[in-house]
Amino acid sequence: MRGADVLDDVKFKRGKFNKITDVSGVRVGHSTVVSENPHIRTGITVVIPHGGCVYRDRVFAARFVLNGYGKATGFVQIDETGLLETPIVLTGTMNVGKMWDCTLEYILERSEGARSVNPVVLECNDTRMGESEKRIINCENFKEAVKDAKEDFKLGCIGAGVGMVTFGYKSGIGSSSRVVKDHIVGVLAMPNFGNREDLGSVILVLATDAPLIPNQLRRLAVRASLAIPKIGGKVRHRSGDMIFAFSTALKIPRSGKVQAVYIPDDSEDFQELLDASIEAAYESIVDSLVNGCNMTGRDGKLYKKIDAEELSKKLNF
Repeated sequence: MRGADVLDDVKFKRGKFNKITDVSGVRVGHSTVVSENPHIRTGITVVIPHGGCVYRDRVFAARFVLNGYGKATGFVQIDETGLLETPIVLTGTMNVGKMWDCTLEYILERSEGARSVNPVVLECNDTRMGESEKRIINCENFKEAVKDAKEDFKLGCIGAGVGMVTFGYKSGIGSSSRVVKDHIVGVLAMPNFGNREDLGSVILVLATDAPLIPNQLRRLAVRASLAIPKIGGKVRHRSGDMIFAFSTALKIPRSGKVQAVYIPDDSEDFQELLDASIEAAYESIVDSLVNGCNMTGRDGKLYKKIDAEELSKKLNF
């Protein structure tokens, strides 16, 4: 089942897979670590922007932080240059540093002469589900996720999504996409809302093949954030609500010049991209819920998957 199965009214057509990977070249892979002794429920999810070397052929990117109680890396340089030069890694809070190091090693192994690398690592806290403070995932898991990266990737309680809880229900990784004339907007969601009454933390990764510059990508990220209050998020003090956006339309090499051609801000096409970002982000969060599972947390509590009919009633009231 997908998020599309419990949503009624949508404006835009969905892509082939209805996933972020409907944006040509984007791939997603996972590595999941689940054990009982110690009680571990963690993992990583890797978003690869295109089929080539992203360090050599960078892409325009931007980010928006709705609430900054988070431990993301790479944002300062993204703000300064508007360029993404590594895969995007999602993981649990306790493993951000380790995944930064693994991403660095990955780039150095493939990019002779690299002297500065800006890994982008995003996180949600998965310690309620498992003993993540034991920090048992490593670079082998990173390599496994990269090797696993594909177009029709798995959803739900997998990768970085294995430790996520939303509405008090066991959620995971969700995704959705929208067709805007000749272009695609795709979103991957990793929500981690605190309980049934108090919604909060979420990571959204937005990709598009529309020719957009960094400031425009930030505007798409801002619009995608509107999906959070739409589904009930209250943006609490201890929420890490972060949206990262990139465009695959133009590859920016480290040498030579490129000319950026982009959609005008005041065009109907750009407005539709903004609208599609909200819709795809909202459905991707819903998708993370319908693809949930039943799983026991570290305190012995059973976190259950939400019933699709119950979710449909909540969303289409």
